[in-house]
Amino acid sequence: MLKRSFSKIAIIFAGIGLAVLIFAPSYFFYSKYQKAQKLLKDPSYIQKQEVKSLVEKVGKLIDLPEGEEPTIATVSDKEKLSAQPFFSKAENGDQVLIYTKAKKAVLYRPSTNKIIEVGPVNIGQEETKPATPSANPVVTVKPTTVSTARIAIYNGSKTAGLAASTEAKLKTKFNNITIVEKGNSSGDYDKSLVSDLSGSQKSLTSDIAAYLGGEIKSFPTSETKPDADILVIVVN
Repeated sequence: MLKRSFSKIAIIFAGIGLAVLIFAPSYFFYSKYQKAQKLLKDPSYIQKQEVKSLVEKVGKLIDLPEGEEPTIATVSDKEKLSAQPFFSKAENGDQVLIYTKAKKAVLYRPSTNKIIEVGPVNIGQEETKPATPSANPVVTVKPTTVSTARIAIYNGSKTAGLAASTEAKLKTKFNNITIVEKGNSSGDYDKSLVSDLSGSQKSLTSDIAAYLGGEIKSFPTSETKPDADILVIVVN
């Protein structure tokens, strides 16, 4: 009798396990479908989620203004900002959370998860008054201050999945990029190369080439030119 009861229990647990195996994939694809529907209804959905995630991370390090969603900007060329005290310690890839109502800016470094600077902010205008000593540096944020570079990645090797793994690698290092295209190269390459297709991303192109151990080259004519600012062809 006891043996029969154990058999029934085993059957019940086996049934539960089978149900999980059956419905788990369905739930996964359903959640993906739901996300796709949200994206179709609101193209900025992913961006909003990224902003929310960033605010949560920074909010654990410092008290942020409430009742206002910040504008997020990424430092892409620190040399152009070096004259502003707020950006004196900035590095490419740092992110600025700009609160226009609270007139406050926070410079955050994702690579080390640290607050680099905090100060008052003027949006889109230069200071007209003579400079006076201040405990808090003032940051002037202009539309040209930040940008997000569009990156295309071509797999120049026979290693499957190299473009995808390179995308993940670049995203962990650079927060001022968007991967717009991945594919296979037409030609064969001995070394990874990075091309500044736009002519305005020299600093970022150099940083990416150094990070991947590649070379900076002009666009190879054997390839199909992508609609991107920078082309990365990887071989390792």
